[in-house]
Amino acid sequence: MSKNRNKQTKTVAQAAPATTQTVSAPATVTDQGTAKPVLITSVKAGVKYRGAREAWYKVLCDHEGKPAADFLAACTKTPPSLPKSGVPEKASGWLRYFLRSGVAKLGDTMPTA
Repeated sequence: MSKNRNKQTKTVAQAAPATTQTVSAPATVTDQGTAKPVLITSVKAGVKYRGAREAWYKVLCDHEGKPAADFLAACTKTPPSLPKSGVPEKASGWLRYFLRSGVAKLGDTMPTA
């Protein structure tokens, strides 16, 4: 009887509908209560990556000085790379990776030179 139960569980798990990704853009709230977009203020130049990291890094470099929401929207619409499974990775995860590794920085305004 447990064999049938396992088969039923597998078929139900396979039949589950795919969920869509939601993109939440980081924002800071001003004193007036309005949301101010968070910018990708700096990206380290000349960092060497290979494979998927290189593809995501190139898109990140293209979005330097632009709102982080633009990066998330662009990468969600057309991901720079797809894993072998064919399921696109979350753009917010890649942005967090680059922030944690110190390659990118976020801020409210662009730094003055």
